[in-house]
Amino acid sequence: MITKDSNSNSQGATDLFGLPKGRGSTDSIIRASWILNIIMAILKAVVGHLSGSQVLVADSYHSAIDSWAMGLNDFRTRLGSKESPAKVIMIGGVIVLLTFLTGVWIFAENLALIYKGLFVRPGLMALVMAIVALAVNISLYVKSKQISEESGLDKHVICFTQNRINLFTSVLSVVGICLADAGFAIMDTLSALVIAVVMFRGAYDLFKVSFNKQLSVSEVRIKKWILNACSILAVCIVIFITQDTVSSMVTRNNILIPAVTPAMDGPVDEFLGRSHFFIVYDAQKDASLVIDNNYYRQYQGEVSAHFLSLVDKYGIGVVVANKVGTTLFDELNSKDILVYYDETAGTVKTAITDYQSGALHRALSSNVAAGYARDKISWLSPW
Repeated sequence: MITKDSNSNSQGATDLFGLPKGRGSTDSIIRASWILNIIMAILKAVVGHLSGSQVLVADSYHSAIDSWAMGLNDFRTRLGSKESPAKVIMIGGVIVLLTFLTGVWIFAENLALIYKGLFVRPGLMALVMAIVALAVNISLYVKSKQISEESGLDKHVICFTQNRINLFTSVLSVVGICLADAGFAIMDTLSALVIAVVMFRGAYDLFKVSFNKQLSVSEVRIKKWILNACSILAVCIVIFITQDTVSSMVTRNNILIPAVTPAMDGPVDEFLGRSHFFIVYDAQKDASLVIDNNYYRQYQGEVSAHFLSLVDKYGIGVVVANKVGTTLFDELNSKDILVYYDETAGTVKTAITDYQSGALHRALSSNVAAGYARDKISWLSPW
């Protein structure tokens, strides 16, 4: 049962999000923040992955961790007067740990994406989701601020601190997505980096709230445990992401484009595995390599194995194509190779330029059935 102070009014009016109006609400804001954060985390994760928005995905991670944190805070509220000082310190420390480590993960992951130059334009769906999340967080921020100022209790201060961070990250999401859709594709990923920095600051603020008084010997031990855990796990996260990123950059840093002719000014081929030629472009050296694929264009068997062997041999990290079948897309996806669709039917050089400028959308699925190219080429060349 949620506890309330003597001024609470369980029968009072509620606002748009079901939060009690007036001065009477107290612990109900913790429960409301918890539930709404869970809902927002799920929605932002789904929309973020569908749209490819890094800032929305980062904000969903942040909301997911906040859900755990607010759940712990709600559990603390249920304990009431039975909670011991050491238990209060431990709960606050766990919240600090979760917030800090999530920030480390988001920062390292998006810094790696920036280094590799992988950006997207999220689109309208991501923008609508970010605006909805912003509206929810404005309501939670206003209410939790009022209650925190009235009660001064640690649990309400923690709730307010988290809602303040949520509001700021929601603003960042809206701004980042708008700028990315306006043509500055890197801003979506940069905004995700800023969210990580904000989480670092939030973890620091929560740390001060939890350890802002004279501590007993057991509480000092808990404080040291939290600091040591943050340091060790943060290093592990950075090493994990760095190792994956370095491995990807060393072995897969080239772009492959199917081409009709061996020239950079020639058109992009409609087919991928059965294109006339493959042009492999090394962005770091600004050099290209041409691979003749005419033998496999009308090959009667499967060509996916041959294509994937070329991908591995030449260290392909990005494929820019007009059409990609189900089999090849799934295989490329399993190798963590990014696929972008060039639907302009322009030249290979233009396709590379569009990819580097962030004008192409990342493919989230295949756009033709398996065997599409083989069937069409056989029909075009029956003899």
